[in-house]
Amino acid sequence: MTESLIGLATVLVLAIARVPLGFAMAVVGATGFAVLRGPTAALETVGQLILDFSMSYTFAILPMFVLMGAFVHRSALSNDLYETSHAWLGHFRGGLSMATV
Repeated sequence: MTESLIGLATVLVLAIARVPLGFAMAVVGATGFAVLRGPTAALETVGQLILDFSMSYTFAILPMFVLMGAFVHRSALSNDLYETSHAWLGHFRGGLSMATV
């Protein structure tokens, strides 16, 4: 019970210190696991979690989606698509909203 409270207090202190919450939780979790199970087990677990996360389908799709958005933005295709959608739907009520969606 005391380990949990120490971990919670540490996360709160790191959050107040404006450390990103995900990073603070990861550091506190890995440190707590290392204290309870040993540093070797903690390093193996962290390594396995990183490998599992990086091999997931969702993690592979997100960078490709961001890359596609960068290509569309760089080629100014997004402006052309928006102007075309606005030309087709702009005369309808709420046409700008439909063009945006």
